Amino acid sequence: MWQCAGMLISIPAFAQFKYDYNWVTGFYYVEGLKRQILDFGSDTLQVKDQFLPFAFSETNSSISDETGNLLLYFNGCDIANGRHEILENGSGFNAGIPGDFECPKNYGYPGPYQSALILPRPSQPLSQYVFYIRYDNLPTKIESSLLYAETDLTTSRGKVLYKDKHALTDSVVTLAGLTAVKHSNLEDWWIVMARRYTNRYARLLVTSDGLVEYPDISIGLDSILSGGQASFSPDGTKYMRYTPKGLMVMDFDRNAGLLYNSRFLSLVPQGVYFGGTFSPNGRFIYLSDYTKIYQVDTWEEELNLELIAEWDGYEFEGWRVLFGMMQNGPDCRIYVASLNCLNFVHIIMNPDEKGVACNVVQRALELKSSNCGFPHFPNFRLGTSEPYCDPDKVVVTGTNLLFEAEETLKIFPNPSSGDFTITSEDVMSSVDVYDIHSNKILHQITDTNKTSISLLQQHSGIYFVHIRYKNNKQHAVRKIVLIP
Repeated sequence: MWQCAGMLISIPAFAQFKYDYNWVTGFYYVEGLKRQILDFGSDTLQVKDQFLPFAFSETNSSISDETGNLLLYFNGCDIANGRHEILENGSGFNAGIPGDFECPKNYGYPGPYQSALILPRPSQPLSQYVFYIRYDNLPTKIESSLLYAETDLTTSRGKVLYKDKHALTDSVVTLAGLTAVKHSNLEDWWIVMARRYTNRYARLLVTSDGLVEYPDISIGLDSILSGGQASFSPDGTKYMRYTPKGLMVMDFDRNAGLLYNSRFLSLVPQGVYFGGTFSPNGRFIYLSDYTKIYQVDTWEEELNLELIAEWDGYEFEGWRVLFGMMQNGPDCRIYVASLNCLNFVHIIMNPDEKGVACNVVQRALELKSSNCGFPHFPNFRLGTSEPYCDPDKVVVTGTNLLFEAEETLKIFPNPSSGDFTITSEDVMSSVDVYDIHSNKILHQITDTNKTSISLLQQHSGIYFVHIRYKNNKQHAVRKIVLIP
């Protein structure tokens, strides 16, 4: 048993490694306004309303405990626990310009995508390392450094032991692309960061005893410009980095921490906010370029771009809802944030499929509040008995936000042979039913507290019932099981 945040928690005999199960979002702090947390802890993606102590710019990182309970989240300025309290000594990160100017506004540190990462300290479950990128606008250039802090959750609130320490001797690194992969010993972590103005990559090994810096590796093209994203393939054998010059793909040795066999694909994005990541099976790389999403097949001898989605022209209050950063979900889907910090989320539903069969759903989710991006997560389940992701988790698309079902909502009988009834204390406006592949199979308008549904023509199995309420009340989702 461990004592954490004033509670006794039990670490199960078979850890579940659900460190990436909560994604905290929310741009532009407004007192009294709830933000959304994407929670992958059940068989359906739930998006939970929550008051947060601060907002986020692009700098965003979070981590859950092994069983999927939110543990910490960080915006580059402050760090909070799962009870949404700022830790002791948990403010004042990134001292200097622009942190001293931006952080007091409570908006978060204005770093690029993927500029923060929280990792559990190996063999110490109540201690975490927080890595983050700080930059300073000098007269002739932007100077950026990789910093780190350490948290201790053995106290009731949790505390930050130290912060703003330099993680690398030669601190100059490129902006964005902060990622990690497990060492072959399955305990330690490799962090690989491109050095700014060179073709060198810094290598940092995160161990239970601290950080160990390894000599740089020179490979590929110079890193003069910053932006984009970087990630390792789920099996840890490949590393990709999407830059303003294009895509670099390399093989990676998890034992020695070596990059080799570099390949390059030229692609000049339309701006600096673009994203990319691997598919769950590691075969494909997806790249966003404002109005386009491309797929790259790494199994082919020569890397090529295949256009698999293009902006459909939708605008929200005069802003184009375009494609931004990407993050793999624990449900085997890829989530794509909207540019300009809008409250829409695009989803690549079947990213292991080649070409347009990967099924890009534009504006699959509509959040209640705006959001600049998502936390970045490495593969916490690499080398464990747990799969990288669970394709049986369901996300209902083509609707507004899916919130936790209210307590008064009842569906019966459940299981059902096809006919069932829905009752609620609040007046419902419509009911939609989806299958496990997120296909809508029924839409029924209603204006009452009780309605009957018939699915007699459907096959037996699991379905998801999405209820909308009148007067803009939150939505709800419940599971129904059909039996022969």
